Amino acid sequence: MTAKVFTVENRKGGVGKTTTAVTLAAGAPTPAPG
Repeated sequence: MTAKVFTVENRKGGVGKTTTAVTLAAGAPTPAPG
């Protein structure tokens, strides 16, 4: 299984990094059991 790493970065504060990261994490596929 290959891991994928996403980076959400911006030097300026208040640009929605947390919202973007949470949205990406929520939409990420989870591996099927077994």
